[in-house]
Amino acid sequence: MSAHEASRRYRALKALEQMQKDEEFGNLSDPSMYRLFHEAVSIVKVKEWLDGMIMNTGSPTDKNWKSFTDCLLPQTPEDEEESARAHESKIRTYLDIRNLRDIIGNIEAEESLFDPEKSFNEALAIAVASVALNWNPRIKAASQTLRKMPTSTLKGLSIDEIAPMYELYKQLKETLSDWEKLTGNKIKL
Repeated sequence: MSAHEASRRYRALKALEQMQKDEEFGNLSDPSMYRLFHEAVSIVKVKEWLDGMIMNTGSPTDKNWKSFTDCLLPQTPEDEEESARAHESKIRTYLDIRNLRDIIGNIEAEESLFDPEKSFNEALAIAVASVALNWNPRIKAASQTLRKMPTSTLKGLSIDEIAPMYELYKQLKETLSDWEKLTGNKIKL
């Protein structure tokens, strides 16, 4: 076995152990989940999303960890009338784990995934659809949101709150530069 594979197996085992120790999920964990954790740590984007918790550097309340483990477990409705019909877990197969790479980082798809009333396939459909050519309305919406931001709100934003705007600015500069190189056109700003 390669050192890389040994590391994967170790991380998967640590993730399962962490779930077993969790006060909320521990009694619901199952050794058969190891295979799903192994797949999760094999996919860079998913591993990075969960890494702090897997290596015991995150806190037990880590949002990504709780969301992920919640998706591994059967959903039991809080409503008494619905309790007779427990829902299957959202993440059940290797393919579901592999498809997480498309969902993670897509805000709408993540919201759908972590919504107890929606299925994994609904979240995946949102992620796939967002890659389609409907980018123009999203850019217009972001621009409109920034134009409508009051000065008083802008003054009160912290560095952390400004970070997404700066990230958008950097990405926009890079995308426009790529467009200029690809088309030979120049934009005068």
